[in-house]
Amino acid sequence: MIALVALLGIVTLGLLITFGVRCFATPQSEAQVMANRFGPGNPAKDERFMKRFRPRPSHSTAQLSWVNDGKKHSLKVQVIDLSDDGAGVKTNKPVPRDTSVILEIPNLQLAGTAKVCYCRETTWAYTIGLAFKGPLFRVP
Repeated sequence: MIALVALLGIVTLGLLITFGVRCFATPQSEAQVMANRFGPGNPAKDERFMKRFRPRPSHSTAQLSWVNDGKKHSLKVQVIDLSDDGAGVKTNKPVPRDTSVILEIPNLQLAGTAKVCYCRETTWAYTIGLAFKGPLFRVP
């Protein structure tokens, strides 16, 4: 019984100390919080809700199409990753941000509409992040 009371006292003291340190600590700015999460030595965290998967190379070839200034554009892309709410693709030409596109993945018999969230230039290619506007659908 004495050991239980002593253990309860230690736990209570620990909680009081932790609460006191948090209350009187100087709050961090948003930049400091981000630097602590993603700064040097800290890997970026993937905080996406949906689980992503990487299609096999034989299934990763896709077509990206959109209309800009009355002209139809089309690019062959490689799907890097795919989830229920978006995709990452790689291609040799940039696509403007916020462009509405159609993604067709023939080997998976999937297609859907999306919005370009980002387009980043990498060595020899562009990486494009897509957010789907609705669910993907099966195509024959």
